[in-house]
Amino acid sequence: MTRTKKYWTGARKAPAQNRFFIDALDPGLWRKGDASDWDACWATGMPSPGVFKSVKPGVTINHIPGNNALTVKSMLYQTLSRARDLAPTPAMRDRLSFFPMTYLMPSDYRALQSVKPFTILTRNGLSNPSDHPGGAASA
Repeated sequence: MTRTKKYWTGARKAPAQNRFFIDALDPGLWRKGDASDWDACWATGMPSPGVFKSVKPGVTINHIPGNNALTVKSMLYQTLSRARDLAPTPAMRDRLSFFPMTYLMPSDYRALQSVKPFTILTRNGLSNPSDHPGGAASA
């Protein structure tokens, strides 16, 4: 007989956000657990450090501590920029120059506006806002 496993949803978000995870589980194999007793954890937000400290071999959690440095666009830009700035040789800095300039809002709003001309992506393709009535003022 297969052992029934327990899931826990992290309890940090509205239950509706966990619906798809719970609906995907075979009810014959899974039952609801809690913060201290689970085999699989589905957390909508990043779990607290205590959750990661309590992870035992054989359990599964849907997050990796620090993954936002690679999966959140603004943090990825900061991570890559820092790596490029710390590269010990010009050749390594050049290899880390593959990503475009990124403006982090709201702190870089004025810097973004000062870049002329700039192009934005619209539903109809690429566009320069200064080419349209009411668009950005031309320099």
